[in-house]
Amino acid sequence: MNKQGWPILEEGTKRGEGFLTDREIAQAIQKGQLISDGMVPASAKYACYEVHVGSDVQKLVMDRVPEAENDLYRALNIPEDGLFRINPGETFKIYAAEQLYMPADVFAITIPVGNMYKLGLNPETSFADPGFTGPFYVTACNYSPRIVKLKVGDALARVFFFKLATRPDRIHEGTPRNVPPDIERVRRPDLEELRRRGEEVVLEDVLKLVDPPHYEHAFVTQQLFSRHRTATNSQLSELRRDTARITTVNLCLLFVAILLALLYLGNFAHSRWPSFLESVLAEIVASICIWIMLVFLIRPMRTQFLDSIATLRNKGTQINGK
Repeated sequence: MNKQGWPILEEGTKRGEGFLTDREIAQAIQKGQLISDGMVPASAKYACYEVHVGSDVQKLVMDRVPEAENDLYRALNIPEDGLFRINPGETFKIYAAEQLYMPADVFAITIPVGNMYKLGLNPETSFADPGFTGPFYVTACNYSPRIVKLKVGDALARVFFFKLATRPDRIHEGTPRNVPPDIERVRRPDLEELRRRGEEVVLEDVLKLVDPPHYEHAFVTQQLFSRHRTATNSQLSELRRDTARITTVNLCLLFVAILLALLYLGNFAHSRWPSFLESVLAEIVASICIWIMLVFLIRPMRTQFLDSIATLRNKGTQINGK
């Protein structure tokens, strides 16, 4: 079936072929052609008709249900104020509030309004064949790093209608072609794989393989990573030196304390107990006294040592937290 009885542009609207002016577009609309639903008379201007963002907005999804053959775009729940957001990297099908009703001898070209580009979107330039009827949409991709906000009722695209000299032998059947979904998400590397390769190798691959703006992001990350590593290594070296100094000082203090205690107790025992038995008893007494003195000497040194360790740990935490 090729819609043999499908009407042509009403007589008197335009005599020859060419683009319709605003007056001719308005006349055709009044006769029930070109725009079949949602018509706004003031939108016919210059040599086009300006369609607007409708309430039917669909988002391209990656987590589609395998059982659903056409599960490629999913409708958004538009809030009451009509405002919706297109995040960076997202693709939307934005249906016009108006529906088209193309005569058999009229062809249309649609060009998105300049504001769509100014906001950072990349909308499609489309068309409508003779005989097409039904909803019309514009596919828009947000390749910018910004969140774009649109609202129901905003200008979407301009439709330019071209009157053909004769009716084509074949006109649109009325329903869009049903192209099966054929997309898939780019595989994301496993976290264990990334850890095994290491940050430096991953950043090097990004710098070699990707395009801006990810290239710039990887470069900045690499520079920060390099500076952080240099600063961390420097502070760790300082931390090791501080630890070695504190440990050496504490060991020296402990050795001096033991040596002084032995000298003092040895002189004390020799002056009091010169005989052998007395020397043995003196050694026992000296040992007990030495351990008592060590306990009293080690306690403050232990406190000092623990305080030093706590200071070093705080430094390490600050280094790792940077």
